[in-house]
Amino acid sequence: GYKLALLEMVGLLQVLVLVGVLGMGKAERVLMVQFVTSGARAPESAEQRYLMATKWNEKAGELTEIGKSQHFRVGAQMRQQLVEKDGFLSQEYNQREIFIQANEENRCIQGAQSHMNGLYPTGKEEAQEYPIVVPSNKTDFMLNGFSPSVCPAIKYYQKSTFENANKLFEDRLSPLYNNLKDLHGATESELSLEGIYNYMDTYRCALANDKASNINLPSGDLAPYYFGYYYFSGVLGTGEIPRLTTSSFLKYIIEVFAGKVRAIDGKEGSTEFYKNVKYILLSGQEETFMALLSLFQKNPLRKDLAFASSMEVELIRENGGDYVTWA
Repeated sequence: GYKLALLEMVGLLQVLVLVGVLGMGKAERVLMVQFVTSGARAPESAEQRYLMATKWNEKAGELTEIGKSQHFRVGAQMRQQLVEKDGFLSQEYNQREIFIQANEENRCIQGAQSHMNGLYPTGKEEAQEYPIVVPSNKTDFMLNGFSPSVCPAIKYYQKSTFENANKLFEDRLSPLYNNLKDLHGATESELSLEGIYNYMDTYRCALANDKASNINLPSGDLAPYYFGYYYFSGVLGTGEIPRLTTSSFLKYIIEVFAGKVRAIDGKEGSTEFYKNVKYILLSGQEETFMALLSLFQKNPLRKDLAFASSMEVELIRENGGDYVTWA
């Protein structure tokens, strides 16, 4: 992870500056922001031609029971760390300590609920419902920022990034293209990174949900590389796209951490929210998560992202200074 200094500039302007890698002595956690991506889910397309004979009980794109269990386990791990080990959060759920926001895709909302059921299990058959802020995708610049509908400039950049990526990886992916054409009916016009996405999304979801045993795809071992090429070279491509995709997220981190610092220092105008909040859970799209990885060069192999991935950003107070750790 990284250790970053939180510096306050003129007025409300804040900036994060990289000062070194983690290796701190005695430090106090002040606030944690955890960003989680969707757990295992059904394919995004329900068209039969893309499903490769797999059957799904869930609606297109929604979490499966395996996906919900993945989120529950991540939440349980956080309980072990933040509640049982460190005593940072209360033993019982305290709404004043926790804020939850999710992208409006149903899988993101489901993931946040399952995560919280792991963080605060009730021991009862019926899980507790938690208050979740869910902005519209049209205005969600933070957890849905990759979308060209949110930022039209991304569509402009992606035209060239996909053109370049298709040329670069055509030979590497040719066995996959041939399998999909010969065995699953993909057309010549679909044999590109963008064109085979729905087939590969089905295959990826089938693998994660133990449904892939009957899918005939001899070159299936290329799937992780395909998604790495698709996302990191096509969807994200140039440095401009990750910057545009993550700018609202990074701005949010700066604002909430600066607000928390002002609150614990007793600065005038501090709100009750910042005085009390300790843990912020954000449940969002994979592309936003991948853009952060790309920005910080945290996925050098450029391979597929695991379902229910998690990123923790913490505000730490140490020796009179305030730092941000990113892991």
